[in-house]
Amino acid sequence: MTFDKKGYVTFLIDDKPVGGKKFSSEGVDLTMHYAYNEEVEPHTLDFVIAYADGSMELTRMLGIYKFVNEKTLIINMDFKGRARPQAFDDDDKNQVVLTRIK
Repeated sequence: MTFDKKGYVTFLIDDKPVGGKKFSSEGVDLTMHYAYNEEVEPHTLDFVIAYADGSMELTRMLGIYKFVNEKTLIINMDFKGRARPQAFDDDDKNQVVLTRIK
């Protein structure tokens, strides 16, 4: 997962980038950006998929996040776009731990 300074997020799935400023899915040009709110507890993080021309948001994956330290980020996210998780749970298959590599 790569978060860029312009607000886009890109996943690498089977060595193919998905998301970011512009990507195609089933012949449609899309974009994926992230939105977060650190004013609430737990902090919220959404991944938003929209048409690349900005005409319409298609889906929003809802999540929560916390930093463990400068290099470690924990995200618990409903990747199917249903409900935002309310707590962190090490046994939840939707919870991921990310480590900064740069």
